[in-house]
This record gives sequence, structure tokens and C-alpha cells, in this order.
Amino acid sequence: MRGAFSPSRGAGAIGRLEHLVAPMAGVSERKLQFCVLLAFASGVLVGWQANRLRRRYLNWRKQRQQEKLAATQKELDLA
Repeated sequence: MRGAFSPSRGAGAIGRLEHLVAPMAGVSERKLQFCVLLAFASGVLVGWQANRLRRRYLNWRKQRQQEKLAATQKELDLA
């Protein structure tokens, strides 16, 4: 009876994954570098836009809270 961590079991798992690596053989190095660069650039662009939206929301919330505070202080002064 073989144990759970026998070497023959691990080698079989690697052999089963070889069919996933084979399609990468047709991709050139230049194309792969371009895809990585494109993915990185799109991530930077999406992150930049998300940060802009977050900043706009925080500025809007701050302005709204300041307006509410001013209105509350005005009500307290009149009371």
C-alpha cells in the first residue's frame, strides 16, 4: 500500500499537467512580452481611473458633510 506522499504519485500529477503547457509552445517570446505589457498597462489605467473616481466621491462626501454641518449650526444658532 502506497503512502499519500509517495514520489510516484507526484510524478503522475506532473505528467497530467503536461497537456496544459504544450499550447504555450506556439506563442512567441515577443508576443508573450507584448501580452504581459498590455495586461500591466491596462491594470495601471484601470487603477488610475478607479482612484480618480474614489477621490471624486470622497470630495463630494466631504463637501456634503460640510454643508450639512453648516445647516445644523445655523439651526442651532436660530434656536
